This record gives sequence, structure tokens and C-alpha cells, in this order.
Amino acid sequence: MNNPIIRDEVDLAEAHFPFPKLLQLEFFSQMRTVYRKLQADGLTFGDRNYLMLLCCLNEIYEYDQQHAKSYAKRFSLAGSDNRNNHAIFSEMIVYRYYIRLVHEGLIHKIELDAKEADVIVVKKDGTREYLEVFCVMPDFKDPSEEDEVVVYDTYTHTQDSFSSIRQKLLKKISDQGQMT
Repeated sequence: MNNPIIRDEVDLAEAHFPFPKLLQLEFFSQMRTVYRKLQADGLTFGDRNYLMLLCCLNEIYEYDQQHAKSYAKRFSLAGSDNRNNHAIFSEMIVYRYYIRLVHEGLIHKIELDAKEADVIVVKKDGTREYLEVFCVMPDFKDPSEEDEVVVYDTYTHTQDSFSSIRQKLLKKISDQGQMT
């Protein structure tokens, strides 16, 4: 038998991961490297980490294999575009939250239709909630040298800048023809 030794929760999640080819993608590899480094340094991971990424896709796969395949395909197409990969990850985090509500009988089901919204929640009475998920990723400069300190001046609540969340939402709503 050629079974790897399972050391921790990450190894277990990888062993049962439904899309092993995704683990070879640059995004997954980077997330794993950061996770293992933080683990070795005894630091906390936050909510957006490699284990969460694996768990989200695993749970989505258990709930709806076609939806999981859709996310897997999007990761494959995104390649090394980290902004797009993080946006997909954000959508999966939101999607995963609603899986439990389906199992608890609080909502009827979850749907995916990229033309309509990122995630569609179908309530018990048949009405639908159309969720748009935004992943705000400022374009911060990476230090060019190991000891370099980079200071940022960031404004998060602008309303008029095209890069503001409000403007992005209005553009997306307009592009989808939802302002009629």
C-alpha cells in the first residue's frame, strides 16, 4: 500500500480532496506554503487560509458536485491571477455558509448562475436572494528587500472613486441589467 501518513487536518483534507489536480495550481501551492510557514512559526491563520480553502471546496462538493466542479474550473482558468483566485475563494466562503442553513431546513437550496449573481439563495417560500460577493484586494507594493519597510496610506470609504466598492457594485448591477 502506498498511503501517505496523515499528520494533521490539512493532510486529511488533501487526502479526501475531490480535485487533486487543483492542489498543483500556483494559488493552492502558495496558500499551502503560507499556511505551513505560519504553522511552523506558531502563528494564527485567520479565516482565509489553506485549510479553509480545502474545506470550502470539500463541503460544496458534498452538497452539489456540479457547483464544486464550477468553482474548480474557475480556479483552473484563473491560473496565477491571485486577485481572481481570491475572489473565487470569497464566493466559496459565502456559499459554504449557506450549506448549513440548507441542512438545517432554514432555506430551500443554493444555486449558481453567473449571469444573475455570484450566489443565489432560494428561501423556503421560493423567493430568491441574489448575493454579490466582493473581495477587496488593495494593490500594495511588496518590499523589494527583506528588511525594507513599506508604508501605505489607504482610504477605504471613498464613494466616488471608480475603485470604490459602491462604484463596483453599481457597475455590476448595471452590467447585469438589474437597474430596470
